[in-house]
Amino acid sequence: LNEVTLTFLSPLRLERRGQSKQDHESFFNGNSFEATYFAGRLLRRMATVGVLPRSGEPLPTVTPTDIEVVDNRLIWIDLAYGGPFGKSLGGAVGSVRLRVSAENRLLLAALVWGQWTRVGKNTSFGFG
Repeated sequence: LNEVTLTFLSPLRLERRGQSKQDHESFFNGNSFEATYFAGRLLRRMATVGVLPRSGEPLPTVTPTDIEVVDNRLIWIDLAYGGPFGKSLGGAVGSVRLRVSAENRLLLAALVWGQWTRVGKNTSFGFG
């Protein structure tokens, strides 16, 4: 298995890295899904919540040869909260198909287990 489709039913609210941010597109969306950054964030999140063992060893670095985007079908949605004069938070829903190196079994497992750990910002609002 070297291709995985991630389907975001709850919005993914994950900021892009510094120089890759563009005006009005600071977050992952249908125009941008940085697979290596996403995978690194996912591994860190899994170690934080205890899904990955805390061995004291640094987490492996994810490189472009480990993971790449094959198809990005995310769309951005804004969700209002707090009544008629409240605020809104946005995130990307839809699917992303990724090609993952078969040698990187930890990353493949992380993508499967990631559905229970969530990743990104505002997970307490149900995002991620």
